[in-house]
Amino acid sequence: MESDPDTDDTPSPAHETPYKPPPKHGRWPKGKSGNNKGRKAGSKNKKTVIIEMMEAKLGRKIPDPKRLTRYEAMMFKAIQKALGGDIRSMGFVLTEYRKAIESSGAGTAAATTEEDQQAYSALCAKIRREIEAEASEMNRNKVKSEVKK
Repeated sequence: MESDPDTDDTPSPAHETPYKPPPKHGRWPKGKSGNNKGRKAGSKNKKTVIIEMMEAKLGRKIPDPKRLTRYEAMMFKAIQKALGGDIRSMGFVLTEYRKAIESSGAGTAAATTEEDQQAYSALCAKIRREIEAEASEMNRNKVKSEVKK
């Protein structure tokens, strides 16, 4: 009498790998996408959003929050905090902007002048110094509180 493969305690080679390719009838046909409609017309990727927000002129008009995506709203808030003097927000926004510029290609990067690059570098260095000073101050306070205990 043969043993039933489902009740056999020894694992068979087929059961060692829990995943396998989907069945042929469930696969997409060649040349077809799983997202036939694609991305909505007019939608922007994150690089475009951050570059447009950072290069826009300052104004009094606040965009309608109902028309913003979550990413745009968060970036808008981070930019507002950075403009208000929050050092961490400045570092975050400038880092995201730098990444977007670097990955978008030379077209956008060529629009900045040498003077802009120097100002940007100086601001980044200042932010790094202030964050390091803040971190060392926090460490000093932590050590003082541990000594008092």
